[in-house]
Order: sequence, then structure tokens, then C-alpha cells
Amino acid sequence: MKLLHKPIYMLLIALFCLLILSMGRLFGQKEPVRIAVIRAAESQSEFLAFQEGLYDGAQSQEIRLDMVDASQLHAADLSQLLQQQKKNGCDGVLLLRPEQYVTDSPEAYAEALQDSRLPVCALTYDTDYLVGDSVDGAAGLVDAAYRKWKASGSQAATVIADESDPIAVRLAAEWNQHVSEQVLSKASGAGWSIQCGSTLQPEKAAASDSCMLLAPIQPDYTALAQQQADLLLTVNNYALAYHTIEHLSGRIHGTDVPLHEPDLLILTPETLFDSAQDALIFE
Repeated sequence: MKLLHKPIYMLLIALFCLLILSMGRLFGQKEPVRIAVIRAAESQSEFLAFQEGLYDGAQSQEIRLDMVDASQLHAADLSQLLQQQKKNGCDGVLLLRPEQYVTDSPEAYAEALQDSRLPVCALTYDTDYLVGDSVDGAAGLVDAAYRKWKASGSQAATVIADESDPIAVRLAAEWNQHVSEQVLSKASGAGWSIQCGSTLQPEKAAASDSCMLLAPIQPDYTALAQQQADLLLTVNNYALAYHTIEHLSGRIHGTDVPLHEPDLLILTPETLFDSAQDALIFE
């Protein structure tokens, strides 16, 4: 009888060992780090510029992203939304272009961030929202454009900005800070057309000696391909999103991963379809 029960005992022992092993794996597993990405509900098409970089950055850091759509938030609403992300189990928050959905003053916005109990990083194109841990998506763009213009030897430039585009208005204001009105008023010739914003105005470009398009997000590559513009200055938004996630992950884990300023891309009609540039723009 004892010999007959021995296989049963062995089977029970084996099952017990498997159960212990499974429970060990179950309890040994760590919950993935989670980052809430708060974006403007009305700007889903613009989000595509950052989407691949965000997801690839999250995958490289073994992070789960929770997408949260926001619209018309007062500072108190933003505080509540940040608190809700903590309750939902998130470990950090990325505010993607908060200027698009925060309606209070930058000062009230800054106070809301100070009250947050989570690591928060913002990616913005509005210098008023460069508060605390934040990265400027258009940093250095106008400086690079100004150097290109000066290197050409031209003394004349006409700045054009889409007044409905806050980024374009900002870039035009920065350009005017670089160039004095006296220089422009005394200059002869058509000079350069410095167009700020995603869309080119071809009739004004045609009336100039050269045309440069400044567009940190969603640039009009068609204008360059059709040689309506001579230069396009934009930003590698894939890398910008990727490194911002990398930085925020470092904060969550207590390691120092510095924020990267945007990688600028300076394109011409000849280099637009260059394989090396394609890797930068479309990866």
C-alpha cells in the first residue's frame, strides 16, 4: 500500500513546489513605472509629432504611458488633475504644451506645479511656462536662423508671422530682438523673407532674394521640396520627446539625467531627401 501511495505523494510535492515557484514570481514582479502624459484634447494631430519619440522613449525605459486629454484648466483644476494621476498609480507626469490647455496665469500655473507630489516635467513652446523642470521646444531656433542670415551677407530681412499661431508670434518677436530697426530701414534690395510658422506664404517668399522658414513643429516640407523656400529650420521632435521621457524616468528613479535642448535641423531643397536627414526627421 505504501508503494502505491508513493507516486501520489511525489505528485503532490511537485505541485506544491510549482505553486511556491509561481507565487514567488508573482510577488517578485514589480509594477511598471507609469507616466501620465497630459496633452491638449483639441490638438491630437499635433501630438503625432511627438508620439513615436514618446513611445520609443517609454519602451527603452520600461515605462507605461497613460494618455490624459485636458482642456480649459484653471490652476485649481490642474492641481486636482495632478493629484488624480497620483491616485491612479502614476509615478510622474509629462505636461505636453501646457500653454494649450491651462487658462490661468503662468504664476498660478507655477503654484499648481509646486503643490504636486509627483515629479512633473513640461515640454512647452511658451517661455512663460518655462517653470521648474521644463524644456523649451524652440530653444536656439532663432539664434541659428540669425547666424544663417548674417553669414549670407544680406542686410535686409522681412519678418512674417502667422498672427494666429502663438509659436510664430514668439519666433518673430525673438527675431526682432536680434535685428535693429535701423539696419533694416537702411538696407537696400529685397533681402530675405523670414517666415515664422508651419505654413509658408509663397507670394511673399517669391518677392524676396531668399526665403527661410522657421517651424519647430509640423513644418511645411512641401514648400522646401517645391523650392519655394531656400532654408527650413526645424526641430527633431522625435529626439525631443524621447529625451524628455528619459529625463523624467531618471527623476523617478532618483538618477540625474539632464534635459536635452532641442536638436535643430537645418534643411535645404538639396538635403531634404538625403538619407541621413531622413533618419533624423522621419525615424
